[in-house]
Amino acid sequence: MIQEDIIQTILKDSNYHLSLFSEEEIAALRRKIIIKESKSKKTPFVACIIRWKKDYVELVEKIFSHVNPARLTLGEYRPSKGLASHISARFPESSLLKINSGLINDGSKLRYPDEHRLAMFNTIIDAIKKHDKKAKIALCKEDVKIWNALDMPINGLYCNCLG
Repeated sequence: MIQEDIIQTILKDSNYHLSLFSEEEIAALRRKIIIKESKSKKTPFVACIIRWKKDYVELVEKIFSHVNPARLTLGEYRPSKGLASHISARFPESSLLKINSGLINDGSKLRYPDEHRLAMFNTIIDAIKKHDKKAKIALCKEDVKIWNALDMPINGLYCNCLG
C-alpha cells in the first residue's frame, strides 16, 4: 500500500478530499500516519487534530468542579533530546514518540511550534476564564513573546515550579 492509498483510506469516510490540502499539509499528514496491525490487516490511523481542544476544556471543567485554584501554571511537554532518544531506544512503541514528530528544536529541548502553543494556551485560558475571570494564570518556561502574544501581563506572575 503506497502512502497516497493510506491517505485516501483515512479520508474516505470523511467530508474531506486530498485536493483540499496543500502539498505541505499532505506531507505533514504522511509523517503523522500510524499503522496499527491486527491479526488480519494493517489499518492506518492519524491522531485527531481537533480532539485535544475538547480534552483540555474537559480537564479545566474537572479541575474547577473540585477546586478553585489560586494560581494556575500552563506548560507543555518539552522533552530533552536525550530523553526522546532514551524513550525511542527502550520503548519504541511509546505514544510519546508519535507526539515527538511534531516538535521542533529549542536549545536542548524539543517543543511545539509557537502557533501550536498559542492555540493550546488560548483554548485553556478561555476555559479557565469561564470559571474565574480573575484567575492568576502563568506560563512555565515560556518566552516573553508568547506571554505578549497571549496578552498576558508578566509582572508579578511566576511558575508554580518556582514557588
